Amino acid sequence: MWKVQKFEDYQQMRRFFRERDHVQPSTVGPDPGPGYSMTLREARFGAITVGYADISARHPWSGEMVSSDKSDVFLLVQPLIGFHHVVQREREALLRPGRLALLDATMPCRRQTSSYGPFQILFTAVPRSALGLRTGRVTDRLTAAELPTDDGLGSLTAFYLRRLLRQADDLRPATAERLGSSCLDLITSYVGDLLYEHPEAGDGLADALVMRAQSYAESHLGDRDLSPATLAAAVHVSVRYLHKLFADRRLTVAGWIRHRRLERCRLDLSDPVQAQWSITEIAHRWGFTDSAHFSRAFKAAYGITPRDQRLSAHAPPG
Repeated sequence: MWKVQKFEDYQQMRRFFRERDHVQPSTVGPDPGPGYSMTLREARFGAITVGYADISARHPWSGEMVSSDKSDVFLLVQPLIGFHHVVQREREALLRPGRLALLDATMPCRRQTSSYGPFQILFTAVPRSALGLRTGRVTDRLTAAELPTDDGLGSLTAFYLRRLLRQADDLRPATAERLGSSCLDLITSYVGDLLYEHPEAGDGLADALVMRAQSYAESHLGDRDLSPATLAAAVHVSVRYLHKLFADRRLTVAGWIRHRRLERCRLDLSDPVQAQWSITEIAHRWGFTDSAHFSRAFKAAYGITPRDQRLSAHAPPG
């Protein structure tokens, strides 16, 4: 499952990052001299990409992330061996092994190791739009800061990402996509909680309410009576205010619920373990009451019918 790139010197690595057009922006910096090598591993888990860099160098090295139109992501970075110094938006943090920091890949950022010898870092690329939060608030308040990982969601997030790193080669594609969806939910909850805890975050309470509403909806997607009204009642706000919260994030409540239901159906249709369930049964499981309406909505969302989705996912390789 890993896509592996190996670099025998710093210049080779620089050329690779300058030419690539996905996930992580270009990386430039002065050559640390002889003795530099790097192995980069990346794996897709649904919407997110998990990467792992294993670096050997005789001297500390530095790099600059350059914003790119094709890199509209947040990077959650976690050094595993060695210290990592990050600077963005006039904030800076020296990350110890196991700690997390969030970087906005649409903006310049300086990164530098602060140790000699081996260095290992885990990074997770999360599409900004997938967070469901006001990404401007995230950038303004949380980037380039050492995020708490001693307990609670921080500890769970850091541990979960390390486990994904270890298990990637053992996962079937459908399982990897499900785990990526769970990981995205976990990261969203973690970041949302951090925004809420910052008194200067302004709309942290609004972000927390949206996160709470989405969390409730995720656990009740199979309920056919799930609606903006029932969701608003569950989080103790008015329907009008709930619509406003979602509209502020360029979402609609009903549209978001439908999207998440379709995603659950798509995952089940792609999973060989679910092959004994009919398409209608899967649609009903996730709250769709009309099979014809479900098929139309699925094709409009993914450009393929539910039946063709199942056939393409289960087709033998080659």
